[in-house]
Amino acid sequence: MTMYNTRKFLKDIDNAKEQEYLVLREAVWKRMEAQRTISSFVFTTTLAFYTIVFAAEIKVHYVFLIPFLILMPFSCKELSHKISISYIASYQIVCLENNHNVANAFTWETDFFLFKKKGYLEHKQGVYRKIVDLEFLMLGIISYVLYLVYFIVFNLNKNAVFCLNNVFGVVLAVISFALVLAIGRVTYEYNEYTNSTEFFVKKWLKYMLEEKRIDKDTYKMRYKELIGKEPEDTKNSTIDRKLL
Repeated sequence: MTMYNTRKFLKDIDNAKEQEYLVLREAVWKRMEAQRTISSFVFTTTLAFYTIVFAAEIKVHYVFLIPFLILMPFSCKELSHKISISYIASYQIVCLENNHNVANAFTWETDFFLFKKKGYLEHKQGVYRKIVDLEFLMLGIISYVLYLVYFIVFNLNKNAVFCLNNVFGVVLAVISFALVLAIGRVTYEYNEYTNSTEFFVKKWLKYMLEEKRIDKDTYKMRYKELIGKEPEDTKNSTIDRKLL
């Protein structure tokens, strides 16, 4: 009868966890590459578009709204990649970088998450870095301002307030302003990496607890370690036990 090799079994689990971690790191890297590609494409395309518009001396105000056709969808796409990164990173933090479980050699995502959460990167957020992080919003504002300038200066019919061109111009100004606000909201969500990762960390911890893959003490310990406070659900249960 062949004896069960417990040591080999545990080593196999560690190897499987390590492979899973490396695969997920590769997935994160690919999404980061996709983000950079999107950013470069949008910036280059918008710059090339305006170069052509100004070189051809086009003074029709409508053309300055064309960049919104790529700014809005691509900003949402970039946000989708960022959320996906947060989702994967939070899984790695909770399930693969648990120092009380296997594969405890990996701590990158946990360290990066806590490093940002505790404010160690705040001094690095200079004006240049903030402008780079807000590039889609900045391009949206530039497009909107150019539209208004060219509409008021070259296309506004000051002799007939209610002419069709004026009405369309004002309507499009309102719509494009709404698009700027939408891009601003997407940009804000994009830059809240720590908050989105924290949200998914809480979800993964709750999932692990409900699936009985960790006990309540481990749940509370990991929650406090990562979030910085005790989970509200365990606080309530403690109060209930005291009342009983």
